[in-house]
Amino acid sequence: MNHETISHKLLIAVPAPADRNFLLDALKPENETFTALTGEEALRIVETERPDLILLDVLLPGLDAYEVCHRLAGDKATAAIPVIFVADKAAEPKVVENLAVGAADYILKPFSLPIVRLRVKNLLELKHTRDKINAITSIDELTGVPNRRRFMEAFENEWRRCARYSRPLSLILIDIDYFTLFSVNQGAQASDECIWKVARELSYTLRRPSDMVSRFGGESFAAILSETDPQGTTFVAEMMQRNIAGLNLKNPSSPIADRITLSIGAATTIPHHNESSSMLIKTAEKALAEAKSLGRNRTEFISLIG
Repeated sequence: MNHETISHKLLIAVPAPADRNFLLDALKPENETFTALTGEEALRIVETERPDLILLDVLLPGLDAYEVCHRLAGDKATAAIPVIFVADKAAEPKVVENLAVGAADYILKPFSLPIVRLRVKNLLELKHTRDKINAITSIDELTGVPNRRRFMEAFENEWRRCARYSRPLSLILIDIDYFTLFSVNQGAQASDECIWKVARELSYTLRRPSDMVSRFGGESFAAILSETDPQGTTFVAEMMQRNIAGLNLKNPSSPIADRITLSIGAATTIPHHNESSSMLIKTAEKALAEAKSLGRNRTEFISLIG
């Protein structure tokens, strides 16, 4: 797909109506645009919409543009969003001095239409290329599902989103039972094939685009279920076990079954901004340990709601 055919999200945080309308006319036909009149409003839109590029006027009222840029750069979820400062000629020395806070470029008023379009286009193409590279490095090579790095990014994003709207967030941790014995007796090729089939089936189990299965370790997987209550989480975990059993992957080395089985630990909470997301991971780990201690091939669930 050619870059010019891709629609991007642009945030135009420019308070002066004439300047804002010029930029909207210049950039809106090819992109989805959002506008903000203050620094605080700009941050709120970034949090909900995750724009691909931000045009940030240095004369924003309230929280100034340099502080907005500093906060964006300090958050892993927004640090990669390119920012273009918007300023007049008199402010250029200060703008150049403050590029170190995280802005990628700047444009001066009065605007030159070709320059505005060219600089926006160049930064969007650069971000598109970087996003493709990140997508490649975020996928587990064997299974094709997201790797642990991608899981942590998505988990942190969902934690913040669910905290903002006071919605439940669930985490499922999955281990293939006695996989070390399977590997020793069946060999590397059979082990790789088994992990690939399990990853594929776990992914098929999740029906909503917002849910995600990732490879968490060697024979371990994790699933994020956004806005899912305890009942729904337990249902998904049990369906995962049934579906893997249905694959009928032979495991003659297992002391508990003649096929591949799963131990699952699941947990649900309603996140809060003043809590660490690691508490949900630790709770799911505790549930998984309980499932193993009780004989494996089972699901244990802990609810932190209520």
